[in-house]
Amino acid sequence: MFLRLIKLILKNQRQIEIAKEVLFSHSTFDISQCFRLFDDQNEGSITAEKFDEVFAAHNIEVLQLGIVVPLIDQTGDDKVVMKELADAIEPKHPAYRGKRADPGYGMSIEQQKVFQQAWMESLAALFGLIISSAQEIEEKRTQLQLDGERLFDSMDAYR
Repeated sequence: MFLRLIKLILKNQRQIEIAKEVLFSHSTFDISQCFRLFDDQNEGSITAEKFDEVFAAHNIEVLQLGIVVPLIDQTGDDKVVMKELADAIEPKHPAYRGKRADPGYGMSIEQQKVFQQAWMESLAALFGLIISSAQEIEEKRTQLQLDGERLFDSMDAYR
């Protein structure tokens, strides 16, 4: 059962990594621009409510989006700062590190909105994977713990 948990973790990490690479493959995607989109008041952080608000404004639904902030937040303050967002969404492959977006010069505002919508949908898909992966791993951990407790209870019964 423990090996199944490890296999599940590795499988989910690979799926998340692929989703990160898809997000970063958008030519106009930029982490700082993404952060500014959600932090439109220049507060230096993003709350779960702000994620909800911006995704809703783009007609994108992410189920259980409120769960993503505690998963990304490294300080426990229920807010995501730029570094935490970058750590959560930037691919591990060096080819994507420090990637600069095409600023979209010469694009109409409508074209820029189309590109932004596309990477917003990729970001939503990534968040969905992060959420479902965390839930699936937690379920498997709980099952493993219960199975372990049953095993030890059986061993105690035969002593």
